[in-house]
Parts: sequence; C-alpha cells; structure tokens
Amino acid sequence: AGDSAAGAAVPSRLVGQEVSGDTLRETYLRYAKRPSERPKPQLVELTTGTAAWKLVKACGKFAAGPAPKTPAHNAWYKPVGFSWLGHSAAWPPGEAVFELRFDVSDPDAAHFELPYTVDNKLLSATLNSNPLDVGSAAHFKTFGGDAVIKAPRGKRLFVSGSNTLRLIIDNSGNSENPMGFCAKGKAVVGYAIPTVSAPVKTGLTNDKVRHAFSQFSSGGTAPVSASAAAAAANTGLSAESMRRAFSAHARATTEAMSAAPVSIDLSTGSAPWRLA
Repeated sequence: AGDSAAGAAVPSRLVGQEVSGDTLRETYLRYAKRPSERPKPQLVELTTGTAAWKLVKACGKFAAGPAPKTPAHNAWYKPVGFSWLGHSAAWPPGEAVFELRFDVSDPDAAHFELPYTVDNKLLSATLNSNPLDVGSAAHFKTFGGDAVIKAPRGKRLFVSGSNTLRLIIDNSGNSENPMGFCAKGKAVVGYAIPTVSAPVKTGLTNDKVRHAFSQFSSGGTAPVSASAAAAAANTGLSAESMRRAFSAHARATTEAMSAAPVSIDLSTGSAPWRLA
C-alpha cells in the first residue's frame, strides 16, 4: 500500500474489527501522510574489515585482540570494499573464535542477515549465547547464497545495550594453512523516531490524542471505530509519534494514580467501630 492523500478514507478492514495495537500501528505507518515522519532504521556495520571484530583467544602467533585482516588467497572469493579476517597463508589448525560487540536500542525490532564465505568451516554463530542459523557455505570461492547468518526479529535474540555476536571457525589440517572469514552486512538495531509535540505542532490536544488511542493498547486488542481511526489518520503525525504521545499520557496518568495516597475511612458511624 502506498501513502494516502490528505483526508484519505480509513482502511475499511479496520473499522469495527478486533485488531491489536501493533497491527493498527503498522497500518498507520503504511498510510502515513508524511513519509518523512516514518521511523528510519538505525544501522550498525557487521562487515569484516570495517566493523571492530576481535580475535577472542590467541591462535599461535596471532594474539587476542583486533582481528587480523588479510588479502584474499588466490583461491578465495575476492571482496570489493571489505576484507577477509584471518591469514591467507599460515594459520594454526583448530578453532578460531571471533567476536563483534554492538549496541542495540530496540531489541524487539533488531534483526540482521549476514552473508558470508569461509575457509574452512563456520562451526557456529551465537548472539548473546543464543545459537543462530548459519546456513551452509558451498565453497570459499563463492559468497553468500545459502551461506547467511540469520538473526530474525521477534525471537528474543537481542538485548538492550551491548550485544555480542560470536563465531567459531574451524581450520582443518595438521599444520598451518590458509584460514579466513569474510562477511558483509548491517544490523538494524532500532528506529529513529522524530520527536513531535502533538499539541504544539498539529493543534491536536492531549485529550484528542488520548481519545484516538484509548480504544487499544500495545499489548491488547479493542474494536476500532471509524471515528477513532480517522482521528488518528488525519493528524499528520506518524503512528509511532502518536503512540508515544499516548504512551506518555498513559504513563503520567498511571504514575499519578500510583502516587495517590491510599486511605481508609475511620469516621464514626461509617467505619466498623466496636465497644471493647
């Protein structure tokens, strides 16, 4: 679906239906009048040779620390604009552990797919100790295809703050030989939401914002009326901006209620006084 023009009709499939707050939010994002207000993904680099990959444990003469970069072996895939990690001539046999740390602002929205190639074999990939699907690498002359490390959204793989992606690579053989890992991609770690003041920039009062969103919450469901959907759709705000405005209102109301004193009635004639 594309952007709607001013005054566009509310999608008929929403009117009178039981839909979750997330479904309604996604619909409003799709029908937003101003695409510039749509959340923009926040990205972090995972590409080898660019991102700050580290060698976790020393391997022979290669000390733990920043992962060593290497030109591609003659038989390897030739990357353009990024590089291999490892060594194209002499790396000790056995396992090599590489690690990359990056920050995530929105764990629920975070995700990535990282195509790669490797010599000899990627044994495993984990994100915050959670195992990831690594696909299968056909040959170190080819890149990507079925060789993709996947961390999909909604699987509770990411955490707020620092996240750790760890790879274990096996270098087969009985003596030093070429070993390398090469990957290119970025992770979505959150979304940049424009800061919009509903009452100031749109003429929308807090009560109208509250009314438009009072029929649903991010965790529950409620019938969506045409008037409520229209009120939200015609504000000129992105769905996320409106959701945040409502969330702030709801949070303030909840905090105020929590702060209110709890009292009991001690009045004679009302309270259950007894003669001892």
